[in-house]
Amino acid sequence: MTADPDQNSRGSLRWFPAAAALVTLVALAMRGIYLIGADTPIQIAGDINDYVNYARNLGEYGVYSSSAPSAAAPTPDGFRPPGYPLFLLLPMKLAGFGPAWLPGAQALQVLFSSATVLLTMILGREWLKPGFAVAAGALLAVWPHHVVFASTLLSETMLGFSVVLALWLTAVAWRRQSPWLALAAGLAFGYASLVNTLVVLFPVALVALGLLRRHPKIPLTLAAGLVAVMAAWSTVSPAQVEGSRSNAHRAQMNFVQGSWPLYHAAWRARRQHESAQKVIEAIDEEIILVTQSPREGLAAIHSRVAHAPLRYASWYLLEKPFLLWDWDIRLGSGGFHFLPPRASPYDNQPVFRATATMLRLGNPLLFALAGLAALACSRGWLPKSSIPFAPVMVATFVVYVTLVHTILQAEPRYSIPYRPEQLLLAMGGLSLLSSATVRLIAWTSRRWKGNE
Repeated sequence: MTADPDQNSRGSLRWFPAAAALVTLVALAMRGIYLIGADTPIQIAGDINDYVNYARNLGEYGVYSSSAPSAAAPTPDGFRPPGYPLFLLLPMKLAGFGPAWLPGAQALQVLFSSATVLLTMILGREWLKPGFAVAAGALLAVWPHHVVFASTLLSETMLGFSVVLALWLTAVAWRRQSPWLALAAGLAFGYASLVNTLVVLFPVALVALGLLRRHPKIPLTLAAGLVAVMAAWSTVSPAQVEGSRSNAHRAQMNFVQGSWPLYHAAWRARRQHESAQKVIEAIDEEIILVTQSPREGLAAIHSRVAHAPLRYASWYLLEKPFLLWDWDIRLGSGGFHFLPPRASPYDNQPVFRATATMLRLGNPLLFALAGLAALACSRGWLPKSSIPFAPVMVATFVVYVTLVHTILQAEPRYSIPYRPEQLLLAMGGLSLLSSATVRLIAWTSRRWKGNE
């Protein structure tokens, strides 16, 4: 995978900004229409309760706690990281903690989600031709999960924005060898890590990549920015919390749940079928065992896996990697919704319905194209590789999050923040195929003429 030869050409500079602006406006319109047109009677439920409680308790009591509002002082906990509650705290404070904060937060998320589309195209231009970069942005602009979650008070939108921003700043810092941009990238990665702690280890991979390519200055400066953000939060964060409301317990819970192929189906059917409820109870018992005695818990998991090794090999090697990038949200209302709407533009607007149908059908192909590009970028880890840094970094990130969620828990909702990078890789794979097709046609033409 090589850099775009006309990246700085006058022609691409002439039309790419206009195309990128148009796609961004489409993204803004889609998200705005959904925000206004969707009838979702329940706006705060499930995981959203935790985020809202964290933000409200932090703003009103100065305590980072997911406890429900009450007369008593809340008890601090660290079950979820603080990045998204800190975002929610802004509209809450602006609204004086009144009910107007909720539409304010949704409007802000619509803007950040649309900005993510623009950043995706700009990041793509670090190596893709303008047409492929715009195509990736256009796909993201109309991607139903992104449209819906821009109005959903969950962390996916802010995580997606901060990750794309961090990757773009890193790519430009590498190209320009700018420590200041690398520091800014580290700060962006730091915020992303506060939104989702699974991101925090990725800069380690960037440092390793920089050392392999013999350019350690940029990734090391980036790591310094990341450490600065994490250290700043640690000075004001609650004391280390143990037990069922710690972040470590959440990781253990996800690990156990993700090791059960039946978990999602059982969770969805737990109120209708006694057998499904029994599966959930068995999973909960295993979570308790892993939490209280990790050695005994891991032994129990090993024993379960050993009874059906081929089933679990298929689960971890084939099913879970694709499940992360699949379509239907398992832990929610289904489809591309977390909260169940009574009606939405996807029910009554032809453009919304058509884009959802086409993208659902094309999702497996995009997965395959992204895999092709990631495979092509694998040589980029070698010293003195001719493959540009930006696509190698993006491919490494997609592989990294896929591996992490395969180990822990994989479900399509968790891929929403990482869809920009996957779509860029997919367009990179399409670019590879188109170039190979052109070369094959040219070779066939030469052979045909030589035989005349």
